[in-house]
Amino acid sequence: MKNVVIAILLTSLFLVGCTKEGNKKDDSFSMCSNSVSPNQEAYFSDIGEDFTISEIQIEGDCLTGVINFTGSCSTDITLNLIDSEAILESLPLQRNIKLVLDYDNSCDTEITRSFSFNLTPIRVDDENLLELNILGLDNTLYYEY
Repeated sequence: MKNVVIAILLTSLFLVGCTKEGNKKDDSFSMCSNSVSPNQEAYFSDIGEDFTISEIQIEGDCLTGVINFTGSCSTDITLNLIDSEAILESLPLQRNIKLVLDYDNSCDTEITRSFSFNLTPIRVDDENLLELNILGLDNTLYYEY
């Protein structure tokens, strides 16, 4: 009987310990497959190919979404998220970013691709909210961290 009581107590302690807020795993970073690249020169020079953003949102520290474009018979498709490195002084602070798509556009195939980017490299010290102005997107997104 003592063994059963001890087993129940240990199991209860284990379950309570795993539900504490400090022990929860944050999966938002692990789902980001790429990181934003702070690069002023690339922001102003890299044009890339045409595409349409059909979905975009911020989930934790990740910018996620879906783009549509025509082309690419190849599997060599690169999508980068580039930050201008400028911090616009406003409330909240703002950052200008853009998506750049590179691929072989020798075909007329309709392609849909999902993406996710880790936003932590563009955080600003002593702040917890950024307004993100994404080139080509009419509305802004708010990144809270």
